[in-house]
Amino acid sequence: MDKIAICFLGLAAISSVLGIALGGMVLEGDYEYMPVHAHLLLLGWLSNGIFGLYYRTCGTMQARLSVWAHFLLAVGATALMPTGLLLVDSEDYNWVIWFGASFASLSAVAFVLNLILLEKKDKLNHQVKQYLRANNG
Repeated sequence: MDKIAICFLGLAAISSVLGIALGGMVLEGDYEYMPVHAHLLLLGWLSNGIFGLYYRTCGTMQARLSVWAHFLLAVGATALMPTGLLLVDSEDYNWVIWFGASFASLSAVAFVLNLILLEKKDKLNHQVKQYLRANNG
């Protein structure tokens, strides 16, 4: 499996374990950390899992610097958003949520850009193959 896919899926798995562990508090009637639980599962588990599966399917982009930049942004978002939500009662730490949200937004933009880059690369590869078939054939 591609390294980038393993990194994204590993981050998703860690987020899943932490999110499910926090979700266990709901059984005890403690809803204090529900936003942290939700962000770990949606931002960490779901988003990173989808990214990992996409990059696993389209492994041709593994070596691209833009994919590794996307991973670093996803790590920042996955770490900072839930941490900021844990510290939300303290006014001094609102910047953590702001940075987490910024990393999440940039991660989404990076993913879209990587989708576009992959599509262009696939079209170019298809055109080159057609040209070679036409001239060899």
